[in-house]
Formats: sequence, C-alpha cells, structure tokens
Amino acid sequence: LAYDNLQTLLRDKKPAIRAIATDVDGTLLSGQYLHPTTQEAILKAIDQAYKTNDEEPKRKIEHFFPATGKSRRGAELSLGPIIGPLLYQCPGVFIQGLYCVDKQGNVVFEKKLSNEAILAAEELVAEFGISVVGYDGDDLYTTEQTEVVISLSEIYG
Repeated sequence: LAYDNLQTLLRDKKPAIRAIATDVDGTLLSGQYLHPTTQEAILKAIDQAYKTNDEEPKRKIEHFFPATGKSRRGAELSLGPIIGPLLYQCPGVFIQGLYCVDKQGNVVFEKKLSNEAILAAEELVAEFGISVVGYDGDDLYTTEQTEVVISLSEIYG
C-alpha cells in the first residue's frame, strides 16, 4: 500500500476502534525511550477508556491495555513515572499471556507450572549448579541472585 492509501485506510477505520492492546518493548518503547507523542497518545487512550464521569459522551476507546512478556511491575517501571502507575487501572496481559488481570487488578487468567515441573526444575538446578528464575504473578523468585537475575529483574520486572 502506498503511504497515502494507508493513511486513508487508517482514517476510515479509526472510528471503529474500541480497544487498544499493545506490546511494550519495541512498540511503545524504542529501546528504553518512551517518545512524548507516544506518551500523549497513551494518556489520551487511557483517559477515554477509563473516565468515571457518566455525563461524558460515549467513549471512543473502551479499553487500553498492555500485552507484553514483561510482568506488570516490569511494564510499569519501563513506561516511566507518568504512564507506569496508570497501568494499575487498566486490564493487562503479562508474562507472555500467563498472567492476565482486569482493570481492578483481579486475576482473570493465570497459568502456573505444575508441582512436578517445579520439582524437575529444582532437580536440574541442584544437578547442574545453575540458578533458575520464575514468576508468580508480579513476584519474581530465584534460587540465586546473580548478575543475570538482577538484569532480568530490572528489564522484565
């Protein structure tokens, strides 16, 4: 599609958009940078989606939420002090879809490892002398706090 055709297509579709689901790394963020225009668009979408004033006209955007490999805390920290805290009033899909919350923060889906899988991982850790990292919702657990684990925590939450 030519640029002009794409712009027309997008303009025509814009009134029908009711929800925005977005990745964080490489989509909202370029490296670790949130562009001011992107920040402004996110603020506008969240404002439209989660207004509490019932007297306002029908909202254009009904839902805004991240869908990311990061934990919710990791997404919050990555998106900075203005956008990050607002994620707690939005639904979200975190940790590659293994942890999903509604806009009140209630867990609506969560997939955890079975006890057998956890035992197998612990046996591998003991056998090979390695560390393992695991998430439980917003919490990060590890068998050993190494530089790699600290880096993972800083990047992904």
